[in-house]
Amino acid sequence: MIGEEGKLGFIYDDTEAVKFYSGQSQKYMWHFWGEAEQLQGYPLQVIGTKKETGEQITVFKASALGGAINGADAHHPSVMALPSAGLWRLDAYIGEKFYGSVVVEIHEAH
Repeated sequence: MIGEEGKLGFIYDDTEAVKFYSGQSQKYMWHFWGEAEQLQGYPLQVIGTKKETGEQITVFKASALGGAINGADAHHPSVMALPSAGLWRLDAYIGEKFYGSVVVEIHEAH
């Protein structure tokens, strides 16, 4: 799992099966930990920011989080694709509030 322990993250181990490649969509299951009133009933939005350029994109949006899974208090499946190689910070917002970040390395597509 990559992310902030006890807060948010998704399963990722940098193997070829789950490695991020620029422009290629991949499925990831986001996991969230916290109180129900922080997590349930609010929309989720993930914004990506590229470290080298400051470029920002909306990675995905969801109307609400699902319930508990794999020991987490809430979850949401996603299909994510980032447009270019480099380091990207993925900032998760639940409702209007910043919830946490995950930093990922995007590799050049081959």
